[in-house]
Amino acid sequence: MESHDSRVLSGYKEIASFLRVSTKTIQRYLKVIPVTRLGRKVIILESDLMGWVQDRKHNKRKTSK
Repeated sequence: MESHDSRVLSGYKEIASFLRVSTKTIQRYLKVIPVTRLGRKVIILESDLMGWVQDRKHNKRKTSK
């Protein structure tokens, strides 16, 4: 569910900073991170990104059992 007070993260640098990873890591993951592309710019809601991170953590635990 989308939160109305969720902050918009704009660009590789801001997304990378939020996740505490490099911009190169974000660029590698762009095919699976649910970003919206506006021309050459990428944006994502903070809540959507956190949901994606939680889903990945959950799926990793599920497959490692």
